[in-house]
Amino acid sequence: MSLIDRIIWQIEMRLHQPVSLESLADACAVSPYHMARSFRQITGMSPMTYLRARRLSVAAIQMISGDDDILHIALDAQYTSHAAFTRAFARYFGVPPQSIRKARSLNHVKLMEPL
Repeated sequence: MSLIDRIIWQIEMRLHQPVSLESLADACAVSPYHMARSFRQITGMSPMTYLRARRLSVAAIQMISGDDDILHIALDAQYTSHAAFTRAFARYFGVPPQSIRKARSLNHVKLMEPL
């Protein structure tokens, strides 16, 4: 398995857990610098940017498919508050989470699918 595949696998397995660059690098048996540099060369983004995008994408899917409150979804996505989650969600998708929940549609947002 290539380094990029190992990094992606580690990220996908830890979407609902606290993750640091160092813990990802340790799990992949490389230095944080080498991991971040290699990941950016292949994907065009940092591992942590990919992690945030994946968490927010999973949260968006949860918004339309379930009845969990936004705080529960935010905590599941590793955000410490409703406000922090709402800011990150709106910055990434361009719309607040409440509008996704109300519309029950993801037609106007671009999700980050697993690489």
